[in-house]
Amino acid sequence: MNNFKSHFVFGKQQRNGIFLLCLILVLSLIVTVVIDSRPQAFQLNAEQLARVEAIQQRIDSVKQLQEADTLPKIQPFNPNFITDYRAYVLGIAPEQVDLVYRFRESGQWINSARQFQEVSGINDSLLSLVIPYFKFPEWLDRPKKTLERAKGTPLKRDKKRDLNRATEEELRLVNGIGEVLARRIISYRKRLGGFVVDEQLGEVYGLKPEVVARALDFFTVQTPAIRERWDLNTATASDLATIPYLTFDQAVSLVNYRKQQGGFSSLEELRQIDGLESDKIGRIQLYLYLK
Repeated sequence: MNNFKSHFVFGKQQRNGIFLLCLILVLSLIVTVVIDSRPQAFQLNAEQLARVEAIQQRIDSVKQLQEADTLPKIQPFNPNFITDYRAYVLGIAPEQVDLVYRFRESGQWINSARQFQEVSGINDSLLSLVIPYFKFPEWLDRPKKTLERAKGTPLKRDKKRDLNRATEEELRLVNGIGEVLARRIISYRKRLGGFVVDEQLGEVYGLKPEVVARALDFFTVQTPAIRERWDLNTATASDLATIPYLTFDQAVSLVNYRKQQGGFSSLEELRQIDGLESDKIGRIQLYLYLK
């Protein structure tokens, strides 16, 4: 029995050695567990890698569609009538749009996407993006060519279009009349209550004499405006002030002159009134008469 116990009796150095051995074993076990618990690198073969790339492409396509749904939508339009909003959506700079506006105000048309690029100065990459949104109507060229062919031989009066019924689109067919001038003509026509004579077209602000002459090759006053004409010797100042070329103060001056002179004997006496522009007296006479 004593011999058996002697096998388990250790000296101090032996006990330290056993403790150190146990510590090494424990540490080795911990290191093994940690290494085994680390994620292993996942290796894909060529076929699996191709499948993953295909799935990623589908995901990217869905993302692009979702992003496209959030972008503003615009329908194809005539670039001659581009707006600031459409230009902003298409990525066209404001200064480039201003060049288009000035080109149109000069009475010229943009007839192709390439011409739009020349006028606006956009680069080739932007042009390729905006071309699908451009739509040039057929009537843009055809009616204008018809007018150009007729220019050499002025139309007879009964063949001309009525200036008092001309639409904005018809007026723009005249070389030199753009969108702005066409609207200005119609606005002035409304203010007059309609043109009485062809020469009134020359009173539209910004309309050059040569453009007026060109327009009158194709337009004339077929149906003169029906406005009340006033008896110069009986009309009140309020009546006379309704004449497009007279202000209320000028109408008062006419009435005062009439009182001082005992009435007008001729419409030419209007030239004696201070403050009346001589070049407008002929127009004023269109709205007056004497018994």
